[in-house]
Amino acid sequence: MYYLFRIFYALASIKMLSKLWWIVYYLDFFRKPIVLKNLDIAFPKKSKNEKIKIAKETYKNFLTFFEDTIDFKKHPQKLENIEVIGEKNILNAIKSQKPIILVTAHFGNWEISPKFIHRKYKKPMAIIMREIE
Repeated sequence: MYYLFRIFYALASIKMLSKLWWIVYYLDFFRKPIVLKNLDIAFPKKSKNEKIKIAKETYKNFLTFFEDTIDFKKHPQKLENIEVIGEKNILNAIKSQKPIILVTAHFGNWEISPKFIHRKYKKPMAIIMREIE
């Protein structure tokens, strides 16, 4: 597993992993059934082929996000290009000197959020997540 991850990391570092999305899609025996089950729940009226198309696009996007995450790790100055919509709410919460809870979902590349928040606002973070069902 370690070597497989190293190969994925190397491909992501040169922005090639997202171009090979189909390999990950067809070899992912763990998450793919979960993705397809969730699509059944979210889109009960869509055909199986439509759901598979959405799943494949999801894999492409996920691998692009993985590449971006690695790119931000290597080039932290790119974090300055991120725009925070509603930033005044975050700044007001920081000024209050109280603990802050941010709730997010899988919209865009949320994986870089902790690094961004720590760098921009100089605040530590703790992350809570739930296990995939």
